[in-house]
Amino acid sequence: MNYFKSFIIIFFIFLNVKALASEKINFINIEYLFENSNFGKSITSNLKKIHSKNSETLKSREKLLIDEENNIKKVQNVISKEEFNSKVAVLKDKIKKFNNDKEIIIKNFNKKKKSEFKNFFDKINPILQDYMTSESIDIIFEKKNIFIGKSSHDITQNVLELINKKFN
Repeated sequence: MNYFKSFIIIFFIFLNVKALASEKINFINIEYLFENSNFGKSITSNLKKIHSKNSETLKSREKLLIDEENNIKKVQNVISKEEFNSKVAVLKDKIKKFNNDKEIIIKNFNKKKKSEFKNFFDKINPILQDYMTSESIDIIFEKKNIFIGKSSHDITQNVLELINKKFN
């Protein structure tokens, strides 16, 4: 009786594996789509512009603070101790404000970046859904999660063409 139960279990396992094998499964390189689609390139370009502008702003403010620190060091022996301590306290406050502003700028940039990525995926998702329906695909995996697969199952180029047509 025990062998019979084992046989039944093994039979259903193989039956289930056979059923899974009939599924049409493909994979796609999402990172490649983002980097090479017109839509993804425009997002990347805008993010680079924002990052560059933020970097320039922070560098110029940092340079001003360094210059102010150097000026205080130059006059350290000439001015009174109270005046020196006052200038140092003002500089520390400016540095603290700069660091807070820098954190806010970085946080806002990361929020914008996350929002842009979400927007990209929200806009390409219907394209992927339509492609899956038209090609009778049951499952699409991300390429980086695939150990090995036939290149004929890679649909990245086909979807890239569709994205470029839609977002031209």
